Amino acid sequence: MNITIENATVYIAIIMFVVGIVRCVLVAPIKDSIAGLQKCIEKLEMSLSILDEKLDSQRERIALVESSASSAHRRIDRLDHIVDEDKQSYD
Repeated sequence: MNITIENATVYIAIIMFVVGIVRCVLVAPIKDSIAGLQKCIEKLEMSLSILDEKLDSQRERIALVESSASSAHRRIDRLDHIVDEDKQSYD
């Protein structure tokens, strides 16, 4: 079997056709899927950034509430001592 220029041209044409089909059938949808995944990842990163900011603000609010609650407990303890002293003075 001799390979002639005509046969080589036909083989190259067939190979190029197969490569073209593979690109259309496999590569293009994969590229589209990757682009879609990239967009989803970017949206998730933005959402995580927003959630981090909200979490930081919630932490600050919790710290303020804990401080306020601690002050309130001290005041209540002082009032308890005053009430106990008044009860003892009446007894």
